[in-house]
Amino acid sequence: MSLSDDMVDDLNGLLNTDEFAVEAIFNSVDTINVIFDNSSVPVLDVDTGGIIMAGPQATCKSSDVPDAKGKTLKIDTVIYYIKEAQDDGTGVTILRLSRD
Repeated sequence: MSLSDDMVDDLNGLLNTDEFAVEAIFNSVDTINVIFDNSSVPVLDVDTGGIIMAGPQATCKSSDVPDAKGKTLKIDTVIYYIKEAQDDGTGVTILRLSRD
């Protein structure tokens, strides 16, 4: 088995709803598994030296969220708007979310 295959297997394990993930509805159509973080904590912005707030985000398979920016992600009964999608090049994308 290749390293790439191992990484996909590991990702599938992390995104299992019996482990860390929850189900979400992407773009009102597709059910996907995500790791959801709804914290809002102050973070030091290294570029400006200021404080920024890190809001809700979801981590998921890149293949599950093509062209995600501007689309929606529904978790439980809350609809979030995808403000930014950061594909890390390993098959994982972090979605920066907003409620408005």
